[in-house]
Amino acid sequence: MLQDRGYRVRKSTNGKRAIQAIELISPDLILLDVMMPEMNGYQVAEYLKSQPGFDHIPIIF
Repeated sequence: MLQDRGYRVRKSTNGKRAIQAIELISPDLILLDVMMPEMNGYQVAEYLKSQPGFDHIPIIF
């Protein structure tokens, strides 16, 4: 749906891959699922908010 409206979307299948993707290309917004393999959404958000450079990115669960 977001792609159909012109947004660039990058999908990750688990929390660790999401962090790797975010470290490569810093997004404007992060949509996180609470239930994910390896790291849940809360763990990913906690990690990102503790990192300078990523702490300003809005996160929606």
